[in-house]
Amino acid sequence: MGFYFAESSHEKNNAFTRMLRGAAQGCVLAVVMLVVGVLLDYVMKGSFLHNNLIASIIVAGVAGGILQEFWFDYDTKILASLHYTLRILGFGLSYFVVLFGCAWFGMWLPVTNIAAWVTFVILYLLILAMHTIVINAAFKKQGGTYVEQLEEYRKHQDK
Repeated sequence: MGFYFAESSHEKNNAFTRMLRGAAQGCVLAVVMLVVGVLLDYVMKGSFLHNNLIASIIVAGVAGGILQEFWFDYDTKILASLHYTLRILGFGLSYFVVLFGCAWFGMWLPVTNIAAWVTFVILYLLILAMHTIVINAAFKKQGGTYVEQLEEYRKHQDK
């Protein structure tokens, strides 16, 4: 289960099946986040976890899986034509909307602390931009390697 490389090879899967697969991946993510939360709650010896926080973590995890499936499933004809960089940005920005809502509902940050929210937005967008640049560079490098290997193969074939 990769966040950006979970490409589907199942051509007969319908949208509902893909959504369920994404939700299942998101459930795994939600469980991991909740385990971390429980461990933090235990270490801090406090009441870190509350119902809104738990619900927001579950929604964030499940929505992340569904959005991942939506943006990166190559069986989707409309999205298949998009450049991978646009897919990463589409996923990142749509997930940002979900995370922002979850952060507000779950009180991840103090609602009245504008500086915390501005920092959250800036850090998220910076991480998204850096991630997009790194993935794009890796794909370009990998593509260049494939072109070189194909040229070498063709040279040997011509002999």
